[in-house]
Amino acid sequence: MKYTAVSAFEAARRAREPESIPKNDLAASLAEAPYDGHLETGSNAEDVDEVVPSVATESNLPLSTWRPKGKNVLRDDDEVWEISMKPDETVTVIGEFDVTVLSGVVSVYGAMLHPNSVSQRVYALSTAALPVIMAKKATSLRIKSVTRSIESLGKYSPLFRNISVQDEKGRSFKYLASPRDDPLRRSLSSLEISDDTKRVISRINARLEANERPRILAVGAKSSGKSTFSRILCNVLVTRPGGQKVAYLDIDPGQPEFGTPGQLSVVEVGSPILGPPFCHPATTRSLSYRLIRSHNIAATSFKDEPDHFIICVMDLLRHVPKSLPLITNPCGWVSGTGASVLLQLIGQLRITDVVVLHPVETQLQNDIEAAKLNVHAVAKRPGGSSTKTPAELRSMQTMSYFHQKQKTATASDLVWLDKSISKMRPWMVSYDRIDSGIAAILSYNHAPHPEFLAEVLNGMVVAVTVPDDGLIDPDIVRRTPQESLPYMVSDLHGCSSPVDPRESNCIGVALIRGIDTENKRLLLLTPLHDAEIASLMQRQIVLVRGSFDCPEWAFLEDQYCATKAAARAVDTERNAGNMDEQPWVTLQEPVGIEGSIWRLRHPPTAADVMKSMT
Repeated sequence: MKYTAVSAFEAARRAREPESIPKNDLAASLAEAPYDGHLETGSNAEDVDEVVPSVATESNLPLSTWRPKGKNVLRDDDEVWEISMKPDETVTVIGEFDVTVLSGVVSVYGAMLHPNSVSQRVYALSTAALPVIMAKKATSLRIKSVTRSIESLGKYSPLFRNISVQDEKGRSFKYLASPRDDPLRRSLSSLEISDDTKRVISRINARLEANERPRILAVGAKSSGKSTFSRILCNVLVTRPGGQKVAYLDIDPGQPEFGTPGQLSVVEVGSPILGPPFCHPATTRSLSYRLIRSHNIAATSFKDEPDHFIICVMDLLRHVPKSLPLITNPCGWVSGTGASVLLQLIGQLRITDVVVLHPVETQLQNDIEAAKLNVHAVAKRPGGSSTKTPAELRSMQTMSYFHQKQKTATASDLVWLDKSISKMRPWMVSYDRIDSGIAAILSYNHAPHPEFLAEVLNGMVVAVTVPDDGLIDPDIVRRTPQESLPYMVSDLHGCSSPVDPRESNCIGVALIRGIDTENKRLLLLTPLHDAEIASLMQRQIVLVRGSFDCPEWAFLEDQYCATKAAARAVDTERNAGNMDEQPWVTLQEPVGIEGSIWRLRHPPTAADVMKSMT
């Protein structure tokens, strides 16, 4: 069957309006329009690996083998659901919830939970296959409703709409016997762990039992299940008896597990990973996912700077705790330059076990086997793909990062702020003096013309990099003619050298909300903790811009947040000529079938400037 891609706007129009009814203004109907699961965004060659059509289909395949039968439901109220399970029975629950084992043992996403385990927060969302709770012996289980924090972001972006659930009792979860039980009729599937995966993990686990410290790397193309395997393996190892922690080398800049796109990091994992990447960011304060060190290549691929990528990874390796087993999750680029870099890393990271998730090219398989390592093969798994495109997942991960707030050091205390990014308080950093907070602005790859640096920066995402003292040479820092922004000069080809990762580290990313040219300050939005920002007051930072995705989600949050009544009020103000222009977006007058629509304003690039001069 052939699927024809249409925009979310067009899908909403077709679903809601027969041809005989006059078209409503789009801005007024955004808040109530049904959403087809995808935003219309730019794409590139690396984003077309697999796009799953978002057409809801009913399935007779069961999601759970457990069925409610009177006495096996111990409690069922507005907050808590307690059940008893027989050995090998499975339960699939969608939503956000805390799971506690009262007696017995269960496995969920590879993690083994028992009565001595602390309560675990689970994010079983419709963006991916749902984790299955399986009883290993006779078990009593408690599932508790929580405040639906992550889905509150659906108010500001359709990407987060309808990814969770609210059951008939108002709880943040719902038991599913089959996909037919889903009130939203979504295409849902459960996460199945193959026999190949179980055998490989069992062999690696046996190495730990023998007091070895294996270093494991999973190799697989995009949509091969590489990240899922790494997550399952991490959960198995971190929930072993004795409370073993795991070092996780996260070096997939396109779909990182613990950070925003472009980030490479080493993380100490102390709790199981029970949700998609946008639900468990690593921070320096977290006890569950402690960020040890990170770098940012300011791009979703290392294709333009493979040497810099390798240097970053090798610096991260220096900070891996030697007492912990290491799991490395590389990117899914397994051909050409990607394969060459992968083979180089396997040797330099001193990997002991390589897990090959088929299919991969025969030559790559032969080269891996020639390295004389422990090579484990896992057959291609059917289904289990995300309902979001890679570009959409990156947007969700970045938006989630900027809205997050960690109340305490535990993973269950992570919440997402229920307000648009325009309402958040910015961090104001001076840039006018040599000893000011911002030492320089550095552009990876091609730099914009200095006259347009301010326009290019405004509203964009940058990596906040802290160099060692004395690393930035003042002689290579220039200032723009109008705003006096400090920037590092580029070579004759318009390219700049990256900051040396051995003498710097990235502490996070920020969005430039505005430039105060009168007081020579940048207004930065970042979820960094106040203590981290305070520690930077005595340091100089470098803001790195590059090939980050355009943060369109940030520009449109206020528009999506508007209710139907507010949208009509905006319409009235606009017609009366009293409406101020929104930041970063321009209102076009009604054209065609869609009517008026907010579109992004894009400043001219350096290439545009050069063309205008010729």
